[in-house]
Amino acid sequence: MNRVLWLVAGVLAGLLVGGMPLMAQQGGPNAGFDLHADAGHTDYVAGRTVTMHHYCKGIGNVTMCQMYDSDGAQARLVGVEPIIPAAVWKALSAGERSKWHPHRPEIESGNIKLIGVPPDQAAKIAESVKGTYGESIFFWRSGAAVPTRPAFGGGHGH
Repeated sequence: MNRVLWLVAGVLAGLLVGGMPLMAQQGGPNAGFDLHADAGHTDYVAGRTVTMHHYCKGIGNVTMCQMYDSDGAQARLVGVEPIIPAAVWKALSAGERSKWHPHRPEIESGNIKLIGVPPDQAAKIAESVKGTYGESIFFWRSGAAVPTRPAFGGGHGH
């Protein structure tokens, strides 16, 4: 049995490393991350602001965003950003609240751009995000060949 598992693992690794596409999954946890927003995040390693491509969906009272380094087919998933309403943020401990950033300054500065959303709808979404807080959690550092640990928080270009 162990030989079969190793064989399957080897074939899958070869497919993934070799760049051969695997069959696309229909549905599943990745489904619904359809709202695309670009926002500048401060890359403390490179010392500059970089654009992170956020793909977001609502999950209960949290909007969860997957963050990618580009919007191309070979984009790397570099982090996640849960977004919560102010009422949830206020209920957190002071130590936990300090890890979250407000979205109001980003919205008001025009730092966030919604991609593929008509302007009138984008304005409504932006207004609804003003009172929220996000926590950016990165696990793939800029310029690194592979994801690195530990995960680290990252700033926004406020």
